[in-house]
Amino acid sequence: MTDLEQQLRRTLATVVRDEPAPTFPSGPDYRAAARRRWPVVPVAAAAAVVLLVALGAVVLAGRGSSGVPPAAGGVAAWPARGSLAGDTALTGAAMRAWEAALLPPRELPHRDVRVLYAERTLAGDVVVLTGVDALGHRRVAELDTDPTSTTVFRHRLHLVADLLAPTDARAGLIAIDAPRHTLRKSHDDLLVVLAAPGTKRLQWQNLGRPWQTVPVVNGAGTAVHVDLGTTLVRAGHDGGGVETLGRFFPGGGPGDVAIAHDMDSGENDTPSTPVVETCDSNGCGVSVGGTVGVHVSPTWQNLLDSGTISTHEWWEFGPEVRLYTETFIPNDANTSGPTWSDVLSDGTGIFLEFYAPAHQATHLIGYVDRPEWAGGSVVDVIPQDGQSSALALLVPAPTGPTLDVVVADGLTPQWRSGAGPWQSMKVHDNVASTPVPSAVGIHWRVVDAHGAVVASGQPHRVAAKR
Repeated sequence: MTDLEQQLRRTLATVVRDEPAPTFPSGPDYRAAARRRWPVVPVAAAAAVVLLVALGAVVLAGRGSSGVPPAAGGVAAWPARGSLAGDTALTGAAMRAWEAALLPPRELPHRDVRVLYAERTLAGDVVVLTGVDALGHRRVAELDTDPTSTTVFRHRLHLVADLLAPTDARAGLIAIDAPRHTLRKSHDDLLVVLAAPGTKRLQWQNLGRPWQTVPVVNGAGTAVHVDLGTTLVRAGHDGGGVETLGRFFPGGGPGDVAIAHDMDSGENDTPSTPVVETCDSNGCGVSVGGTVGVHVSPTWQNLLDSGTISTHEWWEFGPEVRLYTETFIPNDANTSGPTWSDVLSDGTGIFLEFYAPAHQATHLIGYVDRPEWAGGSVVDVIPQDGQSSALALLVPAPTGPTLDVVVADGLTPQWRSGAGPWQSMKVHDNVASTPVPSAVGIHWRVVDAHGAVVASGQPHRVAAKR
């Protein structure tokens, strides 16, 4: 073969490789239908924000299927990749966080869990895991940190997606694209793309815009980009294989984005019957005593009033609360919204949200977490008549149990151990906290300005997740 022939072959190969992708539907009407925004209420009608896409390759005209790398066994056989894949502290924390997530118990525990990818990005550290759930289905999970966090949870890995792994011909390319916080002043997404080892070319495209390269090392890479709607991803030895990846993301601030979770085969979203807890030696599910008045701005007289928050907002784990309600109290028509949040001086984070399934009693959801845990615990309360003046939590801490009481305006919490004297607690930003000698025999109550008891009981005992 002459030098001229070789040069001609290279030129033709370049033309074929760089042939532009066909134009996909676009325009204001298409984008308006594709993009969705999440209101605070209702939330259950909102679509899942993060999707795992692993479609069969769509080969452009004039290109052979050889341009798409083989699946090479799919995620079950792919090796760990990424510069942080050897960071056992990070990847071990990701595995513990996956087990501690608020997922259906029938899916837990996972077995044969291992790392697919771990990398540091503008959107924080990202870890992608794979494992088999208790029902025997292989799953792929992504967990990320939040580089914008200013709390003691700044290094906590958040579950972003927990999805069924693709199989057969669809297993050659995985892309997870999710809105994530960055230090940039823009609505950013983190795109994670995994293909078979040896893949040298990964590209992404906002619909209607030029293709851009995903930095790739051994078939895996990430890109932080501004969310502009539908995203496409393609992979191949020469860029010939194309995967389409539809993305319809909402805008909004912290807590507006849901965790993507695929239901296993045979699961459904049939609403469950609420269980009203009763008081026993371990705690109370419902506050007892008289009811309090209706909410009148600017006072906060009911913990279920939406929008009343502390001056120290803690919205980092709002998606976990949403995952809990969608998993354990599923309902097609509901309203919900955050009511209060804070990170206390001892590191305990508390996030309160009301959740009102259609034609069912309103729940007060309390998400409680500590930085040394692998994940948070939920206290699910159904207050009498939709009114709640206080929520008392008994939280295990390294130095011993702590009683944390969130109260409405104008109320003072008190506690005692056994038959001992009642002791008042100092309230700051609608919460009072005190160490207690034991997790057993603790009682609480709240009194108004006249000393009248408006609620009392035993605190909810929060389980630590390690």
